[in-house]
Amino acid sequence: MHGFDDNVREVKQNIQGLKLSFSELLECEELHQIMEALLAVGNYMNYGTSIGNAVGFRIDALMQASSMKANASNSTLLEFLVQSMYESNPQLIEGLPEKLSHIDEGVRNSLEVLRDQVSRLKIGIKFLQGEIEVAKKEGDGHQS
Repeated sequence: MHGFDDNVREVKQNIQGLKLSFSELLECEELHQIMEALLAVGNYMNYGTSIGNAVGFRIDALMQASSMKANASNSTLLEFLVQSMYESNPQLIEGLPEKLSHIDEGVRNSLEVLRDQVSRLKIGIKFLQGEIEVAKKEGDGHQS
């Protein structure tokens, strides 16, 4: 069973993992180039519609691109895009694993998991505060 200090330490580690993940996402120019290419493909596919001149996309569009079939070869749009970019510039894709090495930590330690952990810590703090109050009252009763 984890003690309060162990839980605090775990939350701090999870927050650090998320911060590293976010930092990698923000600083990885190669990933930004892939996202820009995906945006360009999406704009091309949606040309002439109200969403055909987008300046960005929601993250769930990545899920769509990873499941949408690109052509008769059975690859998805995202796979096709990354493969095309790899063929024209292998260094762009090859460096991604090192530059995004903490992403799996960020996925494992989602904000929802952290919120749950912090909520449990708050409950633990309230419990400890109650214990301190009881101890104070007991201490005051023995001094009379």
